[in-house]
Amino acid sequence: MKTFPFLLLFTLTLASVAHGAVSAEEMQEARERIVDRLPETENLWNRGLTGENNEGYVTARSSLNSEQIRLVQAENRDRLLLYTYIASKTGSSHIQIGRIRAEEVAKMAKNGLWIQEPDGNWARK
Repeated sequence: MKTFPFLLLFTLTLASVAHGAVSAEEMQEARERIVDRLPETENLWNRGLTGENNEGYVTARSSLNSEQIRLVQAENRDRLLLYTYIASKTGSSHIQIGRIRAEEVAKMAKNGLWIQEPDGNWARK
């Protein structure tokens, strides 16, 4: 699994998005992309290759091929856009929004999904 490029890209995206405003149009486009890729994202979840971490992002739980890595990166970039947009409208931070979403996902997730608990431990629901 190639985590370094993912972490670097995610960090750069985080730095650029978190310090700038996200427009309603960018937020809507991110939502549409998330919906469009949902079948592929769910496939990775169902196969146990990825899970939902406690900060509201998809995390690899196994080795991923380059296409799967790109999918996870795209998903997390779009989630960051959404969290940043919501944070700007609610007066909170994208970190807080991500954590709130992680809690909601953990409650609503189907059995079998890997969930990272608030203490950092992973468990299958």
